[in-house]
Amino acid sequence: MVLPTKNGNASLGLFPTMGMTIWLFLAHYFLGETVENGVVKWALLLAPLSIVPLGLTLVLQPNRNGKKGRSQEILGWLLPIAGSACVVSMFLPEGLWAAILVVPWAVVGILSGLLGLSRCLLRGGRLIEEWAVDAALLYLSVGCVWLLAHRAGYPLLGYYPEMVLLTAVHFHFAGFAAALIAGLTGRCVRLHSKSSVPLISVPIVLVMFGPPLVAIGI
Repeated sequence: MVLPTKNGNASLGLFPTMGMTIWLFLAHYFLGETVENGVVKWALLLAPLSIVPLGLTLVLQPNRNGKKGRSQEILGWLLPIAGSACVVSMFLPEGLWAAILVVPWAVVGILSGLLGLSRCLLRGGRLIEEWAVDAALLYLSVGCVWLLAHRAGYPLLGYYPEMVLLTAVHFHFAGFAAALIAGLTGRCVRLHSKSSVPLISVPIVLVMFGPPLVAIGI
């Protein structure tokens, strides 16, 4: 499914579909055969190829005048490059070249984190669902840092490589994807039934603070 933007531009909406197709093809032929720790790494690759582009498609919409922001324009052309480079990186042993190929994805994470931070500072207010969207963008930047560390073979915080990889997976899915789903669900609830917002606020908060609590526990 292609998700068009309000002005009919589907540049950000096309890549999630293409990425999912690529992921299904590669996973069918190579899962568990070519890539060490194949199941975990293929689960991770679903994020840059489809989950994250789809999520950003839902967040980065044109303004009321139909104009795209700078972040949307940059991410629109960077996401396919970064996602494809992540795939190639996963077929390489940990080290310099594998890390270099993940740098574009790290840039995606940095831009997303800055976007989430700017939303926090500029928006204000008490919309809990928007805080969840902000948290999702910030969690993505954290996940990208851990992925870069794994591909470089760097024991971030002293963790062994498998734990570094699992942490990257954690912040891409339990962090970015789960918090974004919670935030967008909250938007829908507020739009259609404002009286139900207090009921959904508690689970939204739990989803928002779940990833760092798990990290602290570990």
